[in-house]
Amino acid sequence: MNEILILRSSFQSDDYVKKEYAELLSLLAEKCNAGFWVIGEEMPLTQIEKHDTFLIATGGVEGLFVKLLENEFVAKNVTLIADGRNNSLAASMEILTYLNEKGGNGRILHGTNEEIVADLIDSQQIKSDCDVVSKNNGENIKSSGLIEFNRIAIFGEPSDWLIASGVDREFVKEKFNIDFVNISLERLIARVQLIDDEMVELLAKDYEDSGISFGEANHQDLLNSLKLYLAISQICHEESCTCLTIRCFDIVKQLKATSCLALAMLNDEGIDASCEGDLQSLLTMVMARKIAWQPAFMANPSGMSKEDGTTTFAHCTIPMSMCKKYGFRSHFESGLGIAIAGEMPVNQKYTIFKWGGRRLERFFVEEVEAVEKPYSEHLCRTQITFKFYRPEYMLNCPIGNHHIIIKGAVAAKIRQAMKEIGITEV
Repeated sequence: MNEILILRSSFQSDDYVKKEYAELLSLLAEKCNAGFWVIGEEMPLTQIEKHDTFLIATGGVEGLFVKLLENEFVAKNVTLIADGRNNSLAASMEILTYLNEKGGNGRILHGTNEEIVADLIDSQQIKSDCDVVSKNNGENIKSSGLIEFNRIAIFGEPSDWLIASGVDREFVKEKFNIDFVNISLERLIARVQLIDDEMVELLAKDYEDSGISFGEANHQDLLNSLKLYLAISQICHEESCTCLTIRCFDIVKQLKATSCLALAMLNDEGIDASCEGDLQSLLTMVMARKIAWQPAFMANPSGMSKEDGTTTFAHCTIPMSMCKKYGFRSHFESGLGIAIAGEMPVNQKYTIFKWGGRRLERFFVEEVEAVEKPYSEHLCRTQITFKFYRPEYMLNCPIGNHHIIIKGAVAAKIRQAMKEIGITEV
């Protein structure tokens, strides 16, 4: 077998990746005679040959994959390897969605190390049995009073790795009467710097007096997160915006603070808020609230198990009202600021929902039951596992990476609402 190109984000090092995936790399070398080359998004794309197999080691590498594709370093048929740790499955789903929309051909190999190696050996040719690009191009979609008249605040541009989660803003504006309000991160950062510690001490005291656990986070991390919350709230009020999305990783890099707590608080207050600039997920959250009258959790698919038929979702921005208890920890990818480590009720029904496509022309929905599963330090801070196993969707024709989790069984209501406005179910 030829060389496998290993993609990692700038938050991780080559040594970390080699150590993290040592067992898998050893099996691939032994069973498949594979060689390896680790590259990151900060590295110049020189001396790279065309590859057909990629090990997605972390999240945040989708933009790097696009650069490789644009520079013709990607073969016609693509295999993506992802075991689920470090947001690798979610990143692979975003990449595969992009490939499918561009008419490419690909697959995701996911599972245990042994399952991945066996699948790589057994499947010599990629088959595309998923007509993922809906024949509905959006022209026949009807407007819906459910989400009309929203003003969406977009703080910065969508994150670079969201290569398949954008929308045709002009089409969506015309079809649904939605306004997009662009707000620079410079304006947000300037507003944050106007808010001093005294303005947020009372808010912080409420959390600290409740006895909440802080994990790696500390008092100053809490103050910084609350300053972001106030700054975002103030700007949304000034711009008359009803929901928002934010390019959050740039905030982490510049302020050493996270927007996870701010987004969780805003979602609980009735202001739908998505992270990473993901407009498809934000509009899914807006629709979910209108149908189910409750906030929703934007999460990454983080691991599937063939053995017990489950799928785990994880992220750091869950509304606290969806948790039976929660604490604060550092942000998973960066180790900075505050993230929500929530514990969601199990043995009850939830609904997984995603509305996507450039023109919002397709959707996925499934009712599931939450089950117990041990906590993993290799995933984002809030984790929930469902009795849900749909590899034909997740590994062949997903709608991006993020999916929306809603409490209760509301799939029938969602299907009815989407049918009325002409959206195709995948």
